[in-house]
Amino acid sequence: MKRDDLKQGKTYALRPKRSGRGGPLIKVTFVGAVHGRQCKISHEEGDLEGLEEWIQTRQLACAWGEQKALLCDEERSARLAASDEDVRGRITEETISAVMTASREDGGFAEHWDTNEAPAERYWGRCRLNGTPWVLSAWAAVY
Repeated sequence: MKRDDLKQGKTYALRPKRSGRGGPLIKVTFVGAVHGRQCKISHEEGDLEGLEEWIQTRQLACAWGEQKALLCDEERSARLAASDEDVRGRITEETISAVMTASREDGGFAEHWDTNEAPAERYWGRCRLNGTPWVLSAWAAVY
């Protein structure tokens, strides 16, 4: 959170370092002291209840009352990212196939490689994709 948005005595959701998105949130209270990018908080629950410490303001994910909405947004974001990866793979495959067809190579890629190894590997390399089309393809078992 931004330091200007913090209110003394208000509870916030702290995301510990290295826990990443979707990690646990800890209920803390902003004590009121801010120094640079750090602020002083007091733990409201857990093993550290009652203890005060300095943390970086970016570790405060949101106001405590908004934590459910934050976690829901993060879950939706993760599902969207996973969906994007699937679409990106299909778009890459369709693009390679279109280029191979336009250059009068064999039929291209349509859920399996319908071409010789050399042209497929050449186009795969031009797209700067890792591995080989034979290893990464879900249909590699066919070959």
